[in-house]
Amino acid sequence: MSASSLLWVLLFVSIFVGFALEMLWGAFQTLQIVLAMTLLAIKMPANVIVVFRGFSDVINLDVVDKQTLYDFTFGRFVPPEVLESDHTNFRVLTASSSSSSTVETLGYAQSNVTRDILLAVLAVISLLVLTALVLIVKKYWYNKLHPSLKRLFDSVKAFLMWDKILTWTTETYQSMAIGSLHAVKKLTASSFLALKIIVPIEIVYLIVWPALIFSILYRNRSNLTHHRIRESIGSLYMQLNTEKQSCLHFTMFNLYRRLIFALIINFNNFYTFLQLATFTFNGLVLITYIYNWWPMESTLFNVLAVFNESMLVVMGYQMYLFTDFVPDPETRFLFGKTLLWLVYFDIGANLVCLGLVIRERSTRWLKKQFLLLKHKIAMDHIKALRVQQLKDKEIEASILPVM
Repeated sequence: MSASSLLWVLLFVSIFVGFALEMLWGAFQTLQIVLAMTLLAIKMPANVIVVFRGFSDVINLDVVDKQTLYDFTFGRFVPPEVLESDHTNFRVLTASSSSSSTVETLGYAQSNVTRDILLAVLAVISLLVLTALVLIVKKYWYNKLHPSLKRLFDSVKAFLMWDKILTWTTETYQSMAIGSLHAVKKLTASSFLALKIIVPIEIVYLIVWPALIFSILYRNRSNLTHHRIRESIGSLYMQLNTEKQSCLHFTMFNLYRRLIFALIINFNNFYTFLQLATFTFNGLVLITYIYNWWPMESTLFNVLAVFNESMLVVMGYQMYLFTDFVPDPETRFLFGKTLLWLVYFDIGANLVCLGLVIRERSTRWLKKQFLLLKHKIAMDHIKALRVQQLKDKEIEASILPVM
């Protein structure tokens, strides 16, 4: 099984199983930054590009190919010339003149604006239909459901209507930031009208969304441990210790860090040294933040967060070896192997921690089920004894002599 196939399996298993999903998101966030490093103004060796290309779809959560989905939905009704008339390169991420092929190889191909608008409309309509179905079920059939089915319905409603949407927005924030800021650079008076409308909206979203997350968490700060709140917005503070104030602002700072990284890629691409220095400095600042607040809910998660950020800083320093300081392509190829081993080591460490968490939570669940089973058996035994005592009393009463 390839590494990308393994990541796909882990992603879907974690989504459907539920527990340990936060561990996987942490690993994905680290790998997203690693993949985006190739968009810096450096000369990435071919072996690194080939391996990263296998990771890009799953790490950037490109589950469905946009063109395939468009052909299946709107392609039968919209004339082809409408789509062909839009030649706007909405997400061609060109960090430098030498990296355009790298960008295309990594899967950041051009995205047709007309197609993306139609698919966005389809997503909104699908969400509205889903919301309507949930509300109809809640209004007409909810009270008739068994209590266990009610709990299941509430969990599914929160899972579909809020939790997964919030998870998707935070996990795709970096790729949207990189693409939107690149589109800002390409905006001209002759740009496609839809691009002039969409890009400002996305820039506002990129600036406001992290602050809005902080606002949501702050408003619910006293109820973050409540079951309903955790089901609906729990993805905004996964792994975080709800007893500390860092639970409120860690996600906001983490997203703004990604926005700064996107700015470095798009607007500082002529000064490679400054790009890399800013990137490593941001990593050191975040490590200091984690050491100061120790924001995660367990020591394992805190150590893993420091480890992931430290690995990013080490990889950031290694990026200097892919600049003109090392002009020989063969030497850069050898250093590329070292970078890949660092990536594999980081993935392996996260998988080991994921396995430890799964084992610990599975053991806890099995112990809980065993205690419940023992309690049920004991209660059944007590109930049987009481029934037997009642029968004995009835028998004794029936054989008493009549005075």
